[in-house]
Amino acid sequence: MVPPAITGTGSEIFRAGEAVQIKGLYRVIHYAHRLPHETAILALKKFPHCNQCGDRVRFELVRSVGELLKDYNFQPDDTEAAENGDLLTD
Repeated sequence: MVPPAITGTGSEIFRAGEAVQIKGLYRVIHYAHRLPHETAILALKKFPHCNQCGDRVRFELVRSVGELLKDYNFQPDDTEAAENGDLLTD
């Protein structure tokens, strides 16, 4: 079974340069130059700085996302993986 997604409570705000601990969909809140928007942060180790408002940008978790290949419905069986060259061997 797939664990439920974590949804943001709206109370935790992350700053540029802080470690990204949860992969997910984030609301990006800029300082005085752009309306908030949403973006997926999946591979970054730290929240990025904005080219315009620098370290004043903030990030709010909207929803966490799982990794598709960790979902049991999408894990290839050994036969399929071997045919596709996706199976790791010693």
